Amino acid sequence: MQGKVSSKPNAAPVYVGVDVCKEWLDIHLHPLGRDLRLANGKAGLQALKRLLRGLQPASIVMEGDGQVPPAGPSQPA
Repeated sequence: MQGKVSSKPNAAPVYVGVDVCKEWLDIHLHPLGRDLRLANGKAGLQALKRLLRGLQPASIVMEGDGQVPPAGPSQPA
């Protein structure tokens, strides 16, 4: 880009890991080294959405703990 100056520095890509459980979203931002915990509900999801919009992550990985039973009719015993 001859003659143009970029306003954004060349930043390393950010990768996001989200551990999803019934009550919490545990989030790690790499390589920033930042960890945070948000409630797994409407307010927490909105906060996560705002955070991710600002970071524009290269990748997002989500992991569930598998302890929450699926919604729907119960299985006969």
